[in-house]
Amino acid sequence: MREILFRGKRTDTGEWVEGSYSRWKDGARMSHVILEMGDSLSKDDMIKWYVKPATVGQYTGLKDKNGKRIFEGDVVTWGYGDTVVEFKKMPGTTSSDEVEIITGWFVRDCSLNDECDIIGNVADNPELVEEL
Repeated sequence: MREILFRGKRTDTGEWVEGSYSRWKDGARMSHVILEMGDSLSKDDMIKWYVKPATVGQYTGLKDKNGKRIFEGDVVTWGYGDTVVEFKKMPGTTSSDEVEIITGWFVRDCSLNDECDIIGNVADNPELVEEL
């Protein structure tokens, strides 16, 4: 079973943060947040960051050749070209673990490919997406 983890860019600093993802209602407005829970798992031990919704992406469970986690929205090069990573449900499956990670061509065992490398992401490097 893969680790369920999200990342997003903070609205205040633009810094990337990782943790659990949630939508919070702040008055009449819906906010998107990344949460980090401390060891005690109590509400008082929780850190909450407001993030830009368009930057939220889920961890794929894969790493590149350098051991860096690959998230949705990353642009990865792997020897056969570059691709933007997305989750797409595989036809005929019901489990959330049975998800194809592909746009164009992409190898599931990216960490085994010595050419597989994250070269950017859609939020920070829109020019990479335009080139695809």
